[in-house]
Amino acid sequence: MLYRHLLSAQRKQVTRSLSPRYRWLTVTAIFFVSLYVGGILFSVGLYFGKLLQAVLPGEEPLALLNRNLFIIFITLFSLRFFFQKTPRLSIRPYLHLPVSRARLVRFFQLFSLISIHNLFPLVFFLPFWLRYVLDSEYAGPGAWAWLAAIVLILAISQYANNVLRTLMTVNMRRFVIVAGALFGLILLDHLTGGAWLPVASSTLFYGLLQGNIVLLGQLLVLTVALFLYSSLLLRERLQYDASEGQRFRLSSKVVFTNERSRVGNLMLLELQLVWRNRRPRTYLFFALFFGTLYVALLLLDPRVYGNILMAALAGLFASGIFAVNHGQLMFSWESNYFDGLLSRSIDTQEMVLAKILTLQTSCVIFFVLSMPIFLGLAPELLPLHVAFLLYNAGVTSILMVLVAVFNSRRVDIEKGGGFFNYEGFSLRHWLLFIPTATPPTLLLYGLRDNVGDALVVLGAIGAGGVLLTSLWSRILERILLRRRYVMSSGFRQYEH
Repeated sequence: MLYRHLLSAQRKQVTRSLSPRYRWLTVTAIFFVSLYVGGILFSVGLYFGKLLQAVLPGEEPLALLNRNLFIIFITLFSLRFFFQKTPRLSIRPYLHLPVSRARLVRFFQLFSLISIHNLFPLVFFLPFWLRYVLDSEYAGPGAWAWLAAIVLILAISQYANNVLRTLMTVNMRRFVIVAGALFGLILLDHLTGGAWLPVASSTLFYGLLQGNIVLLGQLLVLTVALFLYSSLLLRERLQYDASEGQRFRLSSKVVFTNERSRVGNLMLLELQLVWRNRRPRTYLFFALFFGTLYVALLLLDPRVYGNILMAALAGLFASGIFAVNHGQLMFSWESNYFDGLLSRSIDTQEMVLAKILTLQTSCVIFFVLSMPIFLGLAPELLPLHVAFLLYNAGVTSILMVLVAVFNSRRVDIEKGGGFFNYEGFSLRHWLLFIPTATPPTLLLYGLRDNVGDALVVLGAIGAGGVLLTSLWSRILERILLRRRYVMSSGFRQYEH
């Protein structure tokens, strides 16, 4: 009876979240887009053999897929990790009811399996299984075990995602350990020439096709274990949300003195805002962990050495990842007390200059932190690393503050969700990556036959931007003075 009411509530939540005026238009658009994508996946699965022969003549469809299933599921998991939320936010509206949290967590854990991250892969795998597995020499229990393993691995991916995303807020230390272990597996695969994952994938799925039910039992045990562990973590997170006084405290106090310049004090205030508040602090942790991790993964790939654009992506993120993530919302971080800042005798140019210098300093810090990665994995890319340090400090940092001046959405800096909390973001923020990454990309591509000259020009542009920091601060001050009341009015509005 309880689950029937919860299902009804979920149905009503979906229908009522749509605008009544455009409800049928939205439903129709979603239906046709899903039908289009599903039709493509279904056709690819059904005619996979014919498509494969056009690309790789003589390759067996089942053999190719069995070798690459682990890689496919890892790729799908990376998309799931960044785009699929945990059931926590769905559970919170029901916490006031006289229903145990265990039952709520259990229901929403199972209900979350109904997701495009699980349904769309099945739209491909089911026709493939009917044509190339069930109608083959492995027809029988082995074919059904193969299909059951696909379903179980999708469930494993679902609950592993819930584990990782919940660990980020419940226990960052355990998250780093688990994510580090996963990174170690990927690193091992790279060090072995990319052979470990295909061998493990073939061993598992061919073993299932040959009727080794023990392997299927192991997958089932892993699924249940991740379901129970993710449920436990979700309950801990709900308790964490409901508790009071769980604040992250600075280990030592920093004194504001007149011996330090006002710009220096404002920079220190910005750093304390990052360190003492949950959401900007999470951006810092992500920049430290995923910035270096992503750069290392890029430099581990041999294709980076022959592709200057891939190397440019590594250089852009190595020193500029924190400036890009944190800088876009710099004034929104202060939305709770922005009116107070306007009423104080703080020079506007000094305020803007402090934010620019904070981002430029972060570029230097992350440059130093990622330097050992470049020296150890790709020392020939060190000039590129230096050129992008100057570009990020002189161009990227300025662009981030420019976007921040046009922010007018309130942000709760203590609200959970961290990197996956998109409060305060708009389409403009997502499109910002284009003018940030396009100039160096076009420059390096246009001078790809003489990369050294391209890096000199890129570094010179960045150095010129750094030298003109004072000028940029005056220009941004004028924009801020014209927009301060619009920003202040927007920061007072709560988004529902």
